[in-house]
Amino acid sequence: MSALSSRDRRALWLGAALVLPVLAWRVVLAPLATSYGEQQARVEMTAGLLSREQALVRDSAELGAALRASRARFDDEARALVAAGDSVDAMSSTQTTLRAAARAASLAEISIETNMAPGPSGVLFIVDADVRARGSVAALADWLDRVERGDQPRSVTRLEVTAGSDELLSVSARVRGFVRREVP
Repeated sequence: MSALSSRDRRALWLGAALVLPVLAWRVVLAPLATSYGEQQARVEMTAGLLSREQALVRDSAELGAALRASRARFDDEARALVAAGDSVDAMSSTQTTLRAAARAASLAEISIETNMAPGPSGVLFIVDADVRARGSVAALADWLDRVERGDQPRSVTRLEVTAGSDELLSVSARVRGFVRREVP
């Protein structure tokens, strides 16, 4: 370096003074800043996950109690349903119940066809029954009351009534009911 003139030495020092900060930024500081940002994001994500997990642990007693209450309500509702071992039992039970209600309400010429589908939970059968009968207005009203307000949850989803020539009404109805599947 002694062979360099003072002007060349100043130029080298000036160049080094300009290049070293850029080089330090590119090699050391920029990677550190990027790593710090990534670590900060990971810490925030982990903190959020931790708070959610702590909330679940804190609420687990309430969730268990809610689950037990829900199961108890389901069991109470399920007790109101007739139990059936298979689809034949489910359809037969529905036909027997609807026929008994029609006879008790003094409807005549009773015809019942049933269709069955498994319920969404696999615990219930959904039974649709197409009922055809004849009777008076009072008998029809009594039958509807027996079907919808009976001890089994059923609903009339379609009802067609036509007047007959002998002052009796012809009734065509679709009744939907639920039968509990007996688990062996």
